[in-house]
Amino acid sequence: MEKSVVVAIDDRRLQAILRSGLDAAGFRVYTAMTGAEALNWITSLQNCSNPAGLVVMNTQLGTLSGRSLIDRIRDAGIDMPIVIVAGGRRPAWLGEARDLPRVETVSTPVNMKEMMCRIEELLGPGGCHEDIGD
Repeated sequence: MEKSVVVAIDDRRLQAILRSGLDAAGFRVYTAMTGAEALNWITSLQNCSNPAGLVVMNTQLGTLSGRSLIDRIRDAGIDMPIVIVAGGRRPAWLGEARDLPRVETVSTPVNMKEMMCRIEELLGPGGCHEDIGD
């Protein structure tokens, strides 16, 4: 079964890069520009035969911080792995988020090989693909 991922990134260029790389790695990709939209995808997909197994998100999604999105996902009883894409000014909560179970971080500019290795750390073998470009 194809793995599904929600890409919650509010930068269209970065979202397209991640979508392309994750699609090439065999993921079914759902995209969101805001935290509310991401939460809607995540909760909606939980009731499907192929629920989202991963969230890739940045640190701020509209009016919702990445930390708030993580809290809402966990409060909904969803224990999915999360990759946080962070660059530039990093929020104070990012340091504590790294200590949360099943949370990894990737810096911008995103290197897809590094991204896939972080995903493998969270999902197990099959995420770290040598054929994924930088």
